[in-house]
Amino acid sequence: MGCRVVLGAALRAPERVAGIVLVDGSRFGPGMTQVFEAAFAAGEYRALLRELFEQMFTARSDPDAVAAVIERALAVPEDVGRALLLSLVRYDIDKLEGALESTAKPLLALQTTFVDRNRKRASMSPGQTTPYLDFIRAKVPGARIEVLPGVGHFPQLDAPAATSAALESFVASL
Repeated sequence: MGCRVVLGAALRAPERVAGIVLVDGSRFGPGMTQVFEAAFAAGEYRALLRELFEQMFTARSDPDAVAAVIERALAVPEDVGRALLLSLVRYDIDKLEGALESTAKPLLALQTTFVDRNRKRASMSPGQTTPYLDFIRAKVPGARIEVLPGVGHFPQLDAPAATSAALESFVASL
């Protein structure tokens, strides 16, 4: 969700933006609407949400941080969470491409995970690319792509030094 917010803010106030950093972004395809709606109809909202968030972490993640993030996610009222998930899919289908193409500022995609064909999130490997990163490259020529391998969805928690170094390097290039 954060990458979508960052893009929206950068497009609304470009005069206040020197560069854009997308941390472990993703892109939902049209089929995810049906996946989410089927889970909701089956009464599996909480199980779906728990699984989505559990996959964001690795064995190296701090168990207390994992528990806190999952607890916070599950505390969101179900009607709000359902609407949010479906809104994320709609944004990706209807607006993400245009938002990226409208980006006129330097962009860093700092990627740590990807979602495989079975909809399971996994840490990236050195040199790996993904359809999402290829999409970024196609829509934002000159985008800087950096992969932090072996890290979960929250690199600021799992690998703060590497995350800070990547951010510092990007900021220095602006």
